[in-house]
Amino acid sequence: MIVSNIVIYEQPINERVRNFMRLEYLFAAAEGLIAGSSLWDSRNFIQRLIDILDILSRLDFKPEILAGLKYFEKALLALQDKPEVNVSYLNSLVQRLEHAQSVLHGITGQLGKNLRDHDLLNAVRQRSSTAGGTSPLDLPILHHWLQLPAETRHQQQLEWLSELDAVKKPITLMLQLIRESTLPSVEMGRVGSYQQALEPTIPYQMIRVGLPASSGYFAEISASKFSVNIRFLQPEQDERPRQVSNDVTFELSCCAI
Repeated sequence: MIVSNIVIYEQPINERVRNFMRLEYLFAAAEGLIAGSSLWDSRNFIQRLIDILDILSRLDFKPEILAGLKYFEKALLALQDKPEVNVSYLNSLVQRLEHAQSVLHGITGQLGKNLRDHDLLNAVRQRSSTAGGTSPLDLPILHHWLQLPAETRHQQQLEWLSELDAVKKPITLMLQLIRESTLPSVEMGRVGSYQQALEPTIPYQMIRVGLPASSGYFAEISASKFSVNIRFLQPEQDERPRQVSNDVTFELSCCAI
């Protein structure tokens, strides 16, 4: 029986998906902070935006995203002749993948370059590695921006994020395809642990583990293209988490595409 009220724990199989998931998290965090109107929300938003720009700069992400889009386009086109496939839906996904590639090809230079050259964002980035370095004492430009009306800051935050739509949209789409590539199965972790061998010729992308929200446990996952290992741990106040000693029923998705 599949439980509806569950907490999902995810583990990527390869470095490309790991980087996509980190960017997904940072985009979600930034969008959540826009909804807040406090000065601390705006400060934290800028830091999340700088984190995104650092990943894009450090990893030269444009070729990485394009390679991912091409891979998923090819994988979907290979499914066209299967009788159980909804061809209309599949074609719409392929069109979205192709459009994302076209948008990225139209961008010259590194992704997010305009934001990295922005005076305010660049000043915050340079001072962020120093403890307390973004205080009003050190960054009057940030202090000034934070005094603007919340609506003004909100609008600028939306504009900054919109400049990264060419990154966010394809990553969101590719992770959606991965997560929807398989249905979860119900498994049993004996004495708080579970192991499963994987067929290395199958292109697994992500492992997903679902636990009932009321279980009181969390899942610690390690995975490679050869195997999955899961430990179910229980937090302990003022102590390290301990592995549970009972059997654990959970949902498992080995996502491959």
